[in-house]
Amino acid sequence: MPNKMGSNRIGWNQRGPSVKDEMENALHQSEIANPDSDYWQARTFKSKDFLRQCMGDKEFEEWAERMFPGDTIDHATWKEIHEAYDRKFQRVQAEIAMVDDRDQQEDPGHIKTNGVF
Repeated sequence: MPNKMGSNRIGWNQRGPSVKDEMENALHQSEIANPDSDYWQARTFKSKDFLRQCMGDKEFEEWAERMFPGDTIDHATWKEIHEAYDRKFQRVQAEIAMVDDRDQQEDPGHIKTNGVF
């Protein structure tokens, strides 16, 4: 049976991304570069969902109104909104981690005594 490794078939021994892959990558890069693209809109909606889960609907709505009062959100790009939501999400996650850490430290069951009291 002949070895096909040396065949002249196009794409058989291709190295690197194909032209199709490069075109898709260029399209993706242009989506990221545009602050009002569908890419940033989708990321914003995901961040919003995460925040609502962590904070609750009421607290999220109050925070969002303070962050973007009135019609100011209409003047912001999707990327700016996403970045604001992402910063808040990171702060909420840090607060949750601190509370969990404090709860663990206050729990006497987490202290290992190695049999010595």
